[in-house]
Amino acid sequence: MNVTTRQLTAFISVAQLGSFTQAAEQVHLSQSGLSIMIRELEGQVGCKLFDRTTRSVRLTEAGALLLPIAIKARDDLAAAIGDIAALKIKQQQSLRIGCPPMLATSFLPVLFKEFRALHPDFALQLIDAKPIAIREQVKSGALDCGLGLYPKPISGIERNPVFQSPLLYIQTSELPPAATPLSQLPRLRWADLPALPLLKLPDTSPIQQLIERQLHASGLNIVEQGQFNHIETVIAMAAAGAGGAIIPAFAWGKCVRYGIEGAVLTEPDVTVDYSLITVKDKLSAEDVQKLSGALASALEKSLNVK
Repeated sequence: MNVTTRQLTAFISVAQLGSFTQAAEQVHLSQSGLSIMIRELEGQVGCKLFDRTTRSVRLTEAGALLLPIAIKARDDLAAAIGDIAALKIKQQQSLRIGCPPMLATSFLPVLFKEFRALHPDFALQLIDAKPIAIREQVKSGALDCGLGLYPKPISGIERNPVFQSPLLYIQTSELPPAATPLSQLPRLRWADLPALPLLKLPDTSPIQQLIERQLHASGLNIVEQGQFNHIETVIAMAAAGAGGAIIPAFAWGKCVRYGIEGAVLTEPDVTVDYSLITVKDKLSAEDVQKLSGALASALEKSLNVK
């Protein structure tokens, strides 16, 4: 059986109006076209649906049985289409963004406030996960976009640069914690790095790989003091006096809480470049611009520690 919604709509109109002429006008068909559609429907169900004379059109017993079912099918379909349209609008007004844990703890709360203030019509859902998990969830559609360090092209994924984070050298301080903004930190040349043992992230970390390349380019051979999976662990160990460390500037807010001394590494300036990744055409250029603006604003506020 291949009953169409147009056939059901035509059938309902004839049944409710009791007239092929009026029903044809209502469904925007010629009377002959409507008659053909009703005959096709009768052929599909295998029964005559109307008793038709020159004066009246009445439902047969089969037609009377079909009418409430046809009305329900039409109304259910209309409701489903309405729900789908509402879901599409809701999806267009919400963003699910993934972010690595350290970025999440550093400025994701600031981003949430910033984005909600700038775009109250959007619902922002934030998920913290490892970069590989974020990439796979973006590919699968579980996330609309992801924020992270993605230096290499990813098949089927668009990368939109959103901010650059300089690198800092940090070490323990005997002074009490001071909420120094990043902009007021001293500068330190790579060539002048202290001879303290260096706390490191895993060799698989893109951040650590960037640091290692620059250490090698600067001709430095600094003693390693152990590897740690999380940037905050590195910061805590540096605060305990286990060694110095090189970290992205976005983590400076964490350092302040530990009473750490910090300096921006320079000559050369090396940055960790963060991108917003999304499946091609998943987000409009306007949505990417909105999110990128909120990210930049949130980063600036999170770094200007007070």
